[in-house]
Formats: sequence, C-alpha cells, structure tokens
Amino acid sequence: MAPNDPDQAPDPLWAQALTLLMEIRAAPQDAELRQAWQRWIGQGPQHQAAWREAERIWLAMGEAIRELPPASPPSPPLLPRRLQRRLPGRRRVLLAAGGGALATALLLAAPELAQGLESRLCADLRSAAGESRAVQLPDGSRLELDTATAIELDLSGAARRLRLLQGQAFITVAPEAARPFLLRCAAVEVATRGAALNLRCLGDRVEIAVQEGQAEARFAGAAGPSRPVALAARQSLSLSLADGAPLALSAPPERAMAWRDHRLVVEQAAPRAVLQELGRYLPGLLWLRGAALGAGRISGVYDLHDIPAALRQVVAPLGGRVRAFSTYLVVVDAP
Repeated sequence: MAPNDPDQAPDPLWAQALTLLMEIRAAPQDAELRQAWQRWIGQGPQHQAAWREAERIWLAMGEAIRELPPASPPSPPLLPRRLQRRLPGRRRVLLAAGGGALATALLLAAPELAQGLESRLCADLRSAAGESRAVQLPDGSRLELDTATAIELDLSGAARRLRLLQGQAFITVAPEAARPFLLRCAAVEVATRGAALNLRCLGDRVEIAVQEGQAEARFAGAAGPSRPVALAARQSLSLSLADGAPLALSAPPERAMAWRDHRLVVEQAAPRAVLQELGRYLPGLLWLRGAALGAGRISGVYDLHDIPAALRQVVAPLGGRVRAFSTYLVVVDAP
C-alpha cells in the first residue's frame, strides 16, 4: 500500500494495483485484462488492500471506477455507485491537505485517461499522451497536435471552424477570402483569414501565439462578446477562461511553440509548474512526494523525447530524485 512515511518508497503491490486500475480504465471492455485483474486480486488480502488503496487514490483524483466483474475469491468492494462520476475535461491536479500519503503528494492524472466525456465523444482528431501528430486538412490548412490534444472540426460551412477541446495545437491556415477560419477554446474565439498560430487550452486559460499573419481574439461570455484584440506576427496573448480577462504576459511565440521541436523552454518558472508541464507527456501519474521544492525559479531547455531525463534535470539540482515504478507511475521525491 501507499506509505504514510513520505520518505518510504511506494509498496510494489500498490504500484501494481494503480497500474492495473489505470489500464482497466483505458480499456474497460478488454476481457483478458479483466481476467488478469481477477487473478491478481485473488492472490490474497495484501493484494486486496493494495487495490482498495489504489481506489482511494483514484477517487481523490475525482475519477470514476467502472464496476468490474465478480472476482473469485470475492474482490474488495468497489466505490459506491453515487461516487461513479466522470472526471471533468481538464486534467486535475491534487495538492492534498489531509494526512497520510496524499498529504505530500502532487498527482497529475494521465491525459489519455482523464479526458472528459466531451473530448471522448466529440473529438474528430486526438493525440495520445506523449504523441504529436501532423494532419493535412481538406481546405489546405495544416494542423499539428501536441500531447493529449482533442479537436473538433467543421470545414463545411460558410466559416471554417476548429474547436480545441483539450491540449495544444499549431495551425497553418490556408487563406480563403470568402471563408474565415474560427478557432474556439471554451468561450474564447480566434478569427483569421490566413495565419500560422499556436492555440493552447489548459487549466484556467487559453494562450494564443501568432507566428505569421494576423488574427483577432475575443471572449464570447454570457454577457456577450468582448471587443476583439488584434494580434500580429510574433505577438501572444493569454486570456482567462472564466471571464476573458487578460492575464500575465504569455511566453514569447518562439518559446510557446518550442514543443514542435520536442523541447520545453522555461524561464524563471516555478519547479512544480515545470513538473506539471512535463507530466502532460507521461502516459500515467506523476507523483511528487516530500517537502516543497522551494520558492525559487528555474530556467532551462528540456527534451520532450526523454521525459524521465527531463524530470531529473529539473529536480536533481534541488536535491530531488526520480523513480519509475511502472509505465503509469513515476515518483518524484522532493527533499
């Protein structure tokens, strides 16, 4: 089971249970996987206790546990039906304030598993955790998807429309004088007739960075659309998804688009924020244990092709260490 002592390594059985649980959530109809679960949980009380602890962690993340077939011997009870609810569309970060293992844990839910119902049902294009995709659209535009991104497309109307449900994408819009291209993320809409720009929809904000051409961004909330904000080449903007208010200056376009070259470029960023960003490229959980990493800021360039190495690059100078317990569980021990 997950230890109460933050300096103690996670129990291997608990890591196995959490991995198995996440695999079942990723493929709920996989009969062989369900049989493997029955065999694993039937090995004894320690396995059953580890499963209950994994359920507790999953519930703390707000995820639903799908009912599983009866095991033999009987499996431990699953979560009550009233708690079986969908996780919201955006990835959730848990900074637990209670006792036990969660008191010092930062859990980053796997993007591929934690996508909301809307993303699952509406997406025309998706990328998995750690995957990047390039797609040529029928109108001649080109689309690049970052990790864990979901997009809805409609190019058939008087205006071409792209809805970013989750993640980050770069689009090179083919010019069409008669049909504008409208990109939307929640209540933020970006309009252009021919530009190359990056759109990021994560957490509580949308970030727009224009590489070439021109675009206009506006917030279309309940009170009506706001005045458009014009963006030219090499300009960027960050808007609140709550009310459309401009936020702190966005990263320069070159830095915002570095992911296209499989790099993360940060300047004077909080270590936890960097870990959170790197965690988006993992297929499972990133668990930060121990004391805070400090109030300092870090700068660096991190290789998105090798996330474990990038994590070590972040935490090693701060006295931390990185351990991978399974495909779905990477633990960062902070000093």
